Amino acid sequence: MGIDLDNHHVRNTHRKTPKSDNVYLKLLVKLYRFLARRTESSFNKVVLRRLFMSRINRPPVSISRIAAQTDKEEKRTVVVIGTVTDDNRLLTVPKVSVAALRFTATARARILAAGGEVLTLDQLALRAPTGSNTVLLRGPKNSREAVKHFGFGPHKHKVRNTRGDNVSRTNISTTETIRRVQGTQVREGSWTQKVQRFQGLNGLIWEVLLRTSGFAGLDTSRKGGEMSMGYLRRAGSAVQSLAYEYYKKMMVSMQIGVVIINQLVPP
Repeated sequence: MGIDLDNHHVRNTHRKTPKSDNVYLKLLVKLYRFLARRTESSFNKVVLRRLFMSRINRPPVSISRIAAQTDKEEKRTVVVIGTVTDDNRLLTVPKVSVAALRFTATARARILAAGGEVLTLDQLALRAPTGSNTVLLRGPKNSREAVKHFGFGPHKHKVRNTRGDNVSRTNISTTETIRRVQGTQVREGSWTQKVQRFQGLNGLIWEVLLRTSGFAGLDTSRKGGEMSMGYLRRAGSAVQSLAYEYYKKMMVSMQIGVVIINQLVPP
């Protein structure tokens, strides 16, 4: 036995059976597999292949699309391997016969009220085993929200993948940090972990740096004196830059000492 060196360990990715465990879908696959084998019609082969597809590749079809694609003179059965949905923008529904995997309640009611027919795919196999006098329709596969972000690059006009307020956490300036922390609403972001308020000398030094840099200090209004990680991270950049300036001027130690003495020694 030879070895295929060009396509070694490369498997076929096309489906031969549906991934779903729906027994009704498996019965339809069994039916159309028999029709595709015993008839020479390509219609049954196309229907069988579409029954294998995922739900993303079987997008819904609205009754407005069915009305636009069908001719009033031709009385052909519309076949949709997917879901037929309603469209309230369509005022009048034409009389048409539709066969699909499923129908929404309003779409079924409007088609029947217009004098049309609602068929299942097994009923279609009894009526047209070779697909004669039928027309296959598909929905828009690339109209999903996720497709708008695919293939991002220069001059592609794709929608950016954004989260929150579109501002990077690492590129927030000092004035922006002060404005956010001093404002009435501080965005916590994705940090949900709470840390206890710093105790002892570290807490005093942080309070000094926060107050001298323009912040209101640690948020003591919360239960247990807790503060969020987001609060500390937003204040960190401004505190570090201002503390560096104080160290260069040989003033930070004197200010910290004065405040520590005022905090430790009662008046």
